[in-house]
Amino acid sequence: NKIKQDSNSDSVWQKGCGTISSSSELTGSVASDSPSYSAIILAGTADNVMSKYKFSAENEAFIIKKLDVVVDNNNDFSDDYSDEGDINIAKVSLSYPTQNESIETVSTAMVSGKASFENLNFYVPKDGSAEITVLADIAAIEDGAVSGSSFRVGFFMLNDKWGIGN
Repeated sequence: NKIKQDSNSDSVWQKGCGTISSSSELTGSVASDSPSYSAIILAGTADNVMSKYKFSAENEAFIIKKLDVVVDNNNDFSDDYSDEGDINIAKVSLSYPTQNESIETVSTAMVSGKASFENLNFYVPKDGSAEITVLADIAAIEDGAVSGSSFRVGFFMLNDKWGIGN
């Protein structure tokens, strides 16, 4: 199985009445309705949509079990993430579809600019797609949030691979 960002596909051979594929593929991209980086978010608010991603599966279904969410101050979502998120973000949540077609939302704390999620049940159907939403509770000013801070929250990329299973 491959997990990659771009949509280059492997060869597929036809034999009789079936299709034999050399591999399956999971492709991820920023969803078209993901919020812009310039959105203003108020301190002390909950469940702010920070980013949305669309994953598409080819040749088999996928259940994504682990994802890392990071705070990005340098506009590239690299592995050089910022611990400023620990000050401004009280909690990070992921909301996604499961195999039984329900929506599951899980939450965790931001630690050193990173929120690691394990034991997820994010389901991407065979030859279909599914979206996952990254939400954040923003700390109140009296709890240490810094007014005027500028940051993004989303999945990081390392060597053109999503922060899956790291």
